[in-house]
Amino acid sequence: MSSMSLRLVRLSCCAVAFIVPFRGVLALSVSDSTLSAMSEKWSPRQITDAKLAVGYSHNPAGEKVRRAIQAGMNVICWSFLHLVLDPDSSEPSVRTDLNLNAIQELRYEVGQDKVVHVAAIGGWNAPHPPPGVKAEAWAKAIWTFNVQNGYIFDGVDWDLEGHDDRNGPTSKFTLETLDIMADVSVLLKKKYGMLVSMAPAESYFDALADDSTFSLDLNLFPRPWDETESDRKMIGEAGFEHAGRQCYTYVWHRAGGEKTFDWVSLQLYEAYSRYMHETSRAIKLDADDEDSVAAAQVEGVMRRTVALFDGFNVDLPHYGETRISVLPKRLVFGFANGWCVILIYA
Repeated sequence: MSSMSLRLVRLSCCAVAFIVPFRGVLALSVSDSTLSAMSEKWSPRQITDAKLAVGYSHNPAGEKVRRAIQAGMNVICWSFLHLVLDPDSSEPSVRTDLNLNAIQELRYEVGQDKVVHVAAIGGWNAPHPPPGVKAEAWAKAIWTFNVQNGYIFDGVDWDLEGHDDRNGPTSKFTLETLDIMADVSVLLKKKYGMLVSMAPAESYFDALADDSTFSLDLNLFPRPWDETESDRKMIGEAGFEHAGRQCYTYVWHRAGGEKTFDWVSLQLYEAYSRYMHETSRAIKLDADDEDSVAAAQVEGVMRRTVALFDGFNVDLPHYGETRISVLPKRLVFGFANGWCVILIYA
């Protein structure tokens, strides 16, 4: 850490949106050669600042997004898109109820030309991509959707998560789904030139885990809340057992890590995350002492930055014991709705 200078900046940010009912499906018939030609003439907006300030929103028409942009937010992840099969043709399709016209208007407003617009795929309680469809077909569907809507998005952000129903089908990943996430990411980056990011909950990409175990389950008891009786009681009373175990590290590794992903937004605001435990249960803090609370939070961020830079081992399916690491310049840390922390490295 001595070779890096860390500065923390706090900005106002859009609230993370919840999943809402779908409205509209797009499935177009466009030749691969036409799509490839289009991608050769297009390039995403580049992030020109020395920092990433990322916000999630579902409402492009509201003033909250504009206020966040004025405060310094330079990446908007619009939530959400969903990968589904068209009910009529059974072809891979993109479905959303986002107001795409309003996003388009915001994108091309005077003075907004440096703001990057990304489509978040997934969300809590959202469907996972149906099985049996090749990555090439999903990548083509996403790119076609973008072309049809005037290149509205500069990239995609993977945000596939679990479900309130712990026994539901999306309370567990399949290895096929993780393969699709990785392979589609590579195609969107290399073939179509889009930006690609991921937003794993901390338990999905945990650099401070005390072992190298991996799981596809998204309904696990959250670590380290199982270490004391009082913590276990708290989780039991909350009825919240929705943690994962390193599932997104598989996507990162299979896709080639930093060769494909432009950034990783580690969501420390995951309910009952390791970060929450570390800054609220593992140490005794006076909740009214804002300075001590902030110091603990900053220390937690720094510890994770170093751990991710140094690397950690995960026993991945097909690959075995694998070293996972992320450069600081690729890191974004997500906090509770309403604010965010941006890391700047000298």
